[in-house]
Amino acid sequence: MRLSLMVQLVSASRVMQEHAEKSDASITMDSMMNGLEAAGLNGLEAAGFGMEAEVEAEAESGQPVVFNQAHPSLTASAGAVTGAGRMNWNKPANSALQVNEGDAICGISFKCNTAASHLMIGLSSRTVRGWTDLDFGVTCRGGWRPQLDIYESARPTHQLVRRNNGNFASDVHAIRINNGQVEFSLNGGVYYTSSASVSYPWHVGLDTYQSPSLSDVEYLPCNNYVFGQTGSNTCPGSDVSEADCLAATQSVLPSGQRQGRTHLSSGSWGWVPPGCSMQTHVTMGIQGDWGPHYNRNGNGNNDGGYTKVCAADVDGWTLVLQYGSTAYQPNTGSVGTLDEDQKQHAKLSDAAINALPSGGDAGYDYYKLSSESAGTGRDTILLRVQGAYNDRNPTLGFTSYEYCREETIDACTSWDVAAGGTLGIDTFYPCGQACNDCTRWFTGYGNRHLCYADRGSGGRCWTFGHCGSTGRYVLRQDVKMFKLTA
Repeated sequence: MRLSLMVQLVSASRVMQEHAEKSDASITMDSMMNGLEAAGLNGLEAAGFGMEAEVEAEAESGQPVVFNQAHPSLTASAGAVTGAGRMNWNKPANSALQVNEGDAICGISFKCNTAASHLMIGLSSRTVRGWTDLDFGVTCRGGWRPQLDIYESARPTHQLVRRNNGNFASDVHAIRINNGQVEFSLNGGVYYTSSASVSYPWHVGLDTYQSPSLSDVEYLPCNNYVFGQTGSNTCPGSDVSEADCLAATQSVLPSGQRQGRTHLSSGSWGWVPPGCSMQTHVTMGIQGDWGPHYNRNGNGNNDGGYTKVCAADVDGWTLVLQYGSTAYQPNTGSVGTLDEDQKQHAKLSDAAINALPSGGDAGYDYYKLSSESAGTGRDTILLRVQGAYNDRNPTLGFTSYEYCREETIDACTSWDVAAGGTLGIDTFYPCGQACNDCTRWFTGYGNRHLCYADRGSGGRCWTFGHCGSTGRYVLRQDVKMFKLTA
């Protein structure tokens, strides 16, 4: 990297000298820019002694992919698959988790793991019985061919030179859905974007040819990055780190927009906003190419040509389910599009809810329930549970469940058991009739009434206790359920 940069700078100085001699004039800023660009450097980054450097974005980490269905010749564990010898294709593995549109999962990452590993892994909307069933697949070729191949529904669409699987122990490959488009990246750099549409639901599948070995197979969470205001130095959320800047800029690219420079330009410049940004507009007479930048100069001042890329402020809670003014019919799949601003029914699939990372103390999952109050404002309750989420189960699949009436987990100094003689999940316990009021939350009463307020519907809801003028056992409306994920 240092040698390449030195060669470029020497070349640039020669070009600038030639330009000055021909024009019989001193070297101007424009001529310096032209010289640098002719030498292969972007003048804006090199000017002002801000050296351009390529930075590989760190691969995002997520939950390991579990291959629940694997050919007997394969050994599958969380995030890994191995096999020995010649397979000759049609030796597949499939994950059970189905990802629906609107779920919090936007792709996978993995490592080819060995120099000999020859297989294809990717996303599929149908059961993978062979490599032709993959909608979007990456082929690690091992020693069979000095390249990596992209296939889309059995059709080869792109190649990347990777002899013996490249740096197989450290190279992180990814297939990511970004604004509806499927992107293929290596160590954070996107090298190919598909024009094909994504079919939902999809799951992870693979097929094997020879000495298959995969490691670090993980789901990629959907990025939560946003644009700042063009020409501004400030973020509507928090700043993005240098390590995450490249992936952040790629995740917010408008549909159809491509970056002229696909590596991260890092340096110290006076006219670029501090931190992470993209050159989206004209700066110093040069049209922006949406190139990603990270400015280490905390005093940089945006000249109008850059747009900050920011991490949206999140409180660690992910909306997983909501319903409006009536009971909803429980199901294990996804429904609609979640929107905190709407009074409606929508949810993630049960598999997607369970695949979300778990925040808080080890051994527990934490959920937050919020509803319209019997008076004004909203009621909130926190649940600390064990067991996988199951929308059809009277207790939502939880095997133990405790509650706290505070707004935040940090404020919960104690947790009360939400189980007793009524069965279901019920805050009636442990205080009995004293808790049978407007503060009561319960569902799954008697292990059969998922909505006590509307028992004839067969649907699920949460219900008040005796609540004054509101009435007895009235359905809680506009309920939103969040899972703690950070």
